Amino acid sequence: MWCEATADELKSLTDGLCNPVFVVEAGAGTCFPILSINKCFEDTTGWRQQDVVGRCFGDLLPVPDRGDARAGFVRCATSGEPVEYERRWDSSSGARWWRTNLTPVHGGDGRVARLLGNCYDITARKESLTRAQLN
Repeated sequence: MWCEATADELKSLTDGLCNPVFVVEAGAGTCFPILSINKCFEDTTGWRQQDVVGRCFGDLLPVPDRGDARAGFVRCATSGEPVEYERRWDSSSGARWWRTNLTPVHGGDGRVARLLGNCYDITARKESLTRAQLN
């Protein structure tokens, strides 16, 4: 299902989730074109599905964040294993810390065809750790 679903079907599957979720194509080198983002992802980033489908995920990120994001995507796509990373993202709504979990979606041939990304806002935890380290 996840491997053959259209952008609209993927959006329908993920819109009810309470955290930002995205799906990207994994077979396009380091581009990772966006196939779908859910409503929470749209609300969090200000991006709209119709504006980002087909665009390289990394190209939509601030320049300092692109390399780390692409490295995580490449690692997940080539290893076929889940990847997790944490990243601070400065946006128009302010700086937030995010933990992103990437899950490979294998096609019928066994190769990684897509990546499913789940993002969790960990800003409060990071701020709490920083305060604890200062005391």
